[in-house]
Amino acid sequence: MASPVEEGSRIVKQVIDSGAFDDIRKSVFEELRNSSALRDYVHEQVDNSKTLNGESSKASKDRKKVLDDLQNELKDRLVERASRVVWEILTNADGRVAQDIERKVHEAICHLHDFREKQQQQSTAAVQQQPDKPAPQSQPGAAETGQAVSLPARLAASSTATLAGQPHQQQTNRPPPRHYGVYGNL
Repeated sequence: MASPVEEGSRIVKQVIDSGAFDDIRKSVFEELRNSSALRDYVHEQVDNSKTLNGESSKASKDRKKVLDDLQNELKDRLVERASRVVWEILTNADGRVAQDIERKVHEAICHLHDFREKQQQQSTAAVQQQPDKPAPQSQPGAAETGQAVSLPARLAASSTATLAGQPHQQQTNRPPPRHYGVYGNL
């Protein structure tokens, strides 16, 4: 059974491999470009900059030097503000990006669950195709001590795991749920 950290890394890998991460990144940049609060902040900072309002910029005709000075003056403040806006975009539960993230992670969890179910069904089918009484298998080291111990047969009920990584037995009279929600059942 995999640990919760391993499960999380598998989910992240599935999100990246499916291309959903790139879609989310594009959505974040779109929202960032359309952010009027960030746009207003940038205009305010540029209008109030010492570089553009100082005597040296009026005397200097070199546009590249003025732009470099402006970048040096405003870069840290603008990056900090943009980071805050991106965080708000990502954590806004009612926003499109947060809903996309939840949906894509949910799809990745469902995909991994379906993959495990398929593997489990294939291994169960392979066990059922073998003869009814398999030859007893001995544990390593049993030959040295002269004791042959047979291993127990597979359980009849299939075993799955919760997202917390704790194994539990499924009831055989009802199928497992098809989809799991990130924040509860959807």
